[in-house]
Amino acid sequence: MLLIALMAGGYFLLRFLGRKLIDFINLLITASSKLDAVIIVALITAAVTIISGIISKIIDFKQNRREYLSQKREEPYAEFINVYYKMQEKASKNEEYTSEEMFTDIQKFQKKLMLWGSNRVVKAWIDYRTNVSPDGSNALFYMKNILYAIRKDMGYKNLGKGKLLSMSINDFISHR
Repeated sequence: MLLIALMAGGYFLLRFLGRKLIDFINLLITASSKLDAVIIVALITAAVTIISGIISKIIDFKQNRREYLSQKREEPYAEFINVYYKMQEKASKNEEYTSEEMFTDIQKFQKKLMLWGSNRVVKAWIDYRTNVSPDGSNALFYMKNILYAIRKDMGYKNLGKGKLLSMSINDFISHR
């Protein structure tokens, strides 16, 4: 009888411990899935934070670079505008803009343009230098291209055909 009682007790004990073991294993599985979900959420949060930080730094770097270059480009671009208006002023007063004077003004502008000018402005300048006729009859149109390239480089939109030159040349739009 004692043996049967021990066997019955052992059976119930094993069955109880088995159930508790199975419950414990199920608890571990459930906890590990929840733990995995928590870890996955934490990893996703960390990854999003790191990626957004990197993207923010890249955007800040590009914006700071753009602002820096814009500040540096102001001086040579202003020098070109001064040369442009100086040529118009001399022409309106029937004074000669001597080639030495023009050479000095253009060299001053060109030195700074080489270092600070955008590709768009440099290409417009090269077009001007290589395509202007010896008598200068088409110079105004190439200068217009440079002016538009400068304005675009400084962040302005195109005003439309001929409008920029009409600021300094009377009736330019109607005579083009």
